[in-house]
Amino acid sequence: MKLTQAAAAMFGLNDESWKRHANAWSVWTRMAGLAPILVFYVFFDSKEALYLKLMLHQSGEVKRRVVDGALLSTGDTREGLRRFLHATLAELSANPLWRRLMTHPEEMQAVARKLDPTRVTAAADNPVTALSEIVTAKAEGGELIAAEPAVIIGVLQCVLLVPMFAERLGDPALHLKILDLLIDIITAGLTPGKD
Repeated sequence: MKLTQAAAAMFGLNDESWKRHANAWSVWTRMAGLAPILVFYVFFDSKEALYLKLMLHQSGEVKRRVVDGALLSTGDTREGLRRFLHATLAELSANPLWRRLMTHPEEMQAVARKLDPTRVTAAADNPVTALSEIVTAKAEGGELIAAEPAVIIGVLQCVLLVPMFAERLGDPALHLKILDLLIDIITAGLTPGKD
C-alpha cells in the first residue's frame, strides 16, 4: 500500500467521497493527480505532521507484528530478539512510510521535532514503549546482559540501520547471510550464558 493510499484510507477518502466534494478545481487537480496531495495540506500543516499521524495510526499494527508476533512469540529471550529484529527489518522494507523515514533521516528528524513524547508514550499499542518495558524487565530478570536498557535498545537499533548501507556490504547475494549472522552475533552477545 502506498503512503497516499494509507492516508486516504485513514480519512475515508474514496471515489464516492471525492465525487461528493467535486468542484471545478478538484476535478482538474484530481485528473492531474494532485488532489490527494492538496487534501493532505488541508488537514496537516506539513508532510511531517502527516507522517506523524500515520505513524501513530499504524503503531498498533506494527506492535502486533514486531513485538507480540515476534519478540513475545517464544519464551527464549535470544530467539525472541532474533525474531524481533527479522520482523522489524521486514516491516522497514515492506512499509512505505517506515522505509521512507529510514532512508531519509532528515525527514525522520523533522518528524521527531513534531513529536510530543507524552502523546506517543500514552498510545496503548506503542511498539517503542513495549520494547522498552520488555527489555527493562528481561534485563532486571537476568535474561539480558547487565547494561542499561537504553544501551541494549541502541544496539538493536544499530542492526536496523544496516540495510541503509547494503551497497557497502559487498556482493548483494550475500546480504541476507551477512544480516542473519550479524543478528545471531548481536542476540548471542545480549543474552548471557547460553553458549
